[in-house]
Amino acid sequence: MYVTAIVPAHNEAGNIKRAVRALKKQVDKVIVVCDRCDDDTYQRAQQAGARAFETVQNEVERRGR
Repeated sequence: MYVTAIVPAHNEAGNIKRAVRALKKQVDKVIVVCDRCDDDTYQRAQQAGARAFETVQNEVERRGR
């Protein structure tokens, strides 16, 4: 069995390396999806050995109530 962990992240630069390293001990691959981050979550996730992706213009459509 091959297991991949997908981690959604928003401005988690301070925690992402530790999370990726812990997950790498349990799964085969770690993917971090950086959702509109303004810090260096993306770079730190890659440094920790994850495959990282950044969302581009990910806007939430707001509907009136």
